Amino acid sequence: MPRIDDLRLAELFAREVLADLIRKELLSPEWGERILAWRHTGFNVHSLVRAKTKTEAEPLLAPFLSPPTDAYDSSHFASTS
Repeated sequence: MPRIDDLRLAELFAREVLADLIRKELLSPEWGERILAWRHTGFNVHSLVRAKTKTEAEPLLAPFLSPPTDAYDSSHFASTS
């Protein structure tokens, strides 16, 4: 599998997320451009861990599929090993 450029992927991800927020009128286009101009936008992508099957992907996605009930509860990030 070819290596993915994480910086480029993070930029594309940021643009898609911000465009979606703008479409939903949750963010102004001006603020979207401001955020993209920041040195550190807060968007990050990590492509070194790859899942080949749904079974392998599910533990990686779990923190994103169901938000914690307590904003300070980080137990969903606990290692299963």
